[in-house]
Amino acid sequence: MSKTSKELAYIYDLFIAPTWRDCFDQLFTEKIGVPKLGRVLEVNCGTGGLAIEMATSLAAQGDVTAVDCSSEMIEIAQAKASISKIKNISFLVSPPSKLSFYSNSFDLIICDVSLTETSEIVPQLAEMVRLARPGGRVVLFTTTKGSFDEFFSIFWEALYSCSLDERLLAGLEELINERFSVSEGEQMMKQAGLSSVKTFLKKEEFTFETAEDFFKAPLIEIYLLEKWFSILPKQNRASVRAALEKIIERERGSFQFDLSIKATLLAGSKPE
Repeated sequence: MSKTSKELAYIYDLFIAPTWRDCFDQLFTEKIGVPKLGRVLEVNCGTGGLAIEMATSLAAQGDVTAVDCSSEMIEIAQAKASISKIKNISFLVSPPSKLSFYSNSFDLIICDVSLTETSEIVPQLAEMVRLARPGGRVVLFTTTKGSFDEFFSIFWEALYSCSLDERLLAGLEELINERFSVSEGEQMMKQAGLSSVKTFLKKEEFTFETAEDFFKAPLIEIYLLEKWFSILPKQNRASVRAALEKIIERERGSFQFDLSIKATLLAGSKPE
């Protein structure tokens, strides 16, 4: 059953923000640090956890503008800020690559593209660079090559076990290679006009007790599986899923099934 936009927003807040998004927020806090002054923009802010943390840190020394394309997520974020009585924060509904702010407006811009289609990242980055002040910093939250390798390995095996057309393996290889490497990400930042580019990376693991838990997890079911299964004809998806379940249970034995990502921050400065 398909879920409404409101249901998806609450699922994000309850299950995705405390796990997936928290990986990137913690890495940002540890390696870059919550700002103490200035004007901050967060794009693809979700339900506002990091934006509220930054606004609290800034207090009277700055302000935060947070943007997301989901009005339902913005409603949740606004409610959180209201409960916390935070005044130096504003939330707006807007697509990430067409923001209605003046150029050279923000000291720090954070853009979460960790669940964004790879083809959409460059246009969003270009918009962030436009909006950053000279000397301002732009930070992307993303995953890099090597993420989800545990799944792709068994996906490959499942395709073989189902005796599917070998052309599907080319689709899987393309899916695996869709994510850019750290060096490719750094080059992308430089080509966008940023200097002093740095990368901060941390391997994060998500564990599942059973194959059923894996497939029913909101991160998998709602955010990742449709993308992974997009290479399959619809009539083959049930058989491939059944094969995956068997492989996971066989590989798992009495242990948990682990899925890892390379949580990555790409940070650069706009030349003065």
